[in-house]
Amino acid sequence: YKALSKGSPVQMRTPDAKFTSVVGEILEVNAPHRFSHTLKFTAYDDPFCKVTYDLREVPGGVELTLTSEDVPAGSKTAKDMTRGGDFIVST
Repeated sequence: YKALSKGSPVQMRTPDAKFTSVVGEILEVNAPHRFSHTLKFTAYDDPFCKVTYDLREVPGGVELTLTSEDVPAGSKTAKDMTRGGDFIVST
């Protein structure tokens, strides 16, 4: 079982697994420094985009950099990515 390996699927599902809101594929795993995957909201016809999480140790903690690429400007995906990104980096 290779859950976190390049080429493995990514799904964001409800706790009961009845609804999948996001699908994608893992592009890169360099634990604990980088995790990158494609992302597509199942409810929208927008194309896949790319999300990368970079972690870097800094004095007193860890710095998180969240990078989104190929997000269609003005799309529903862009709106949800902004809201989701703000939630991720603030928590």
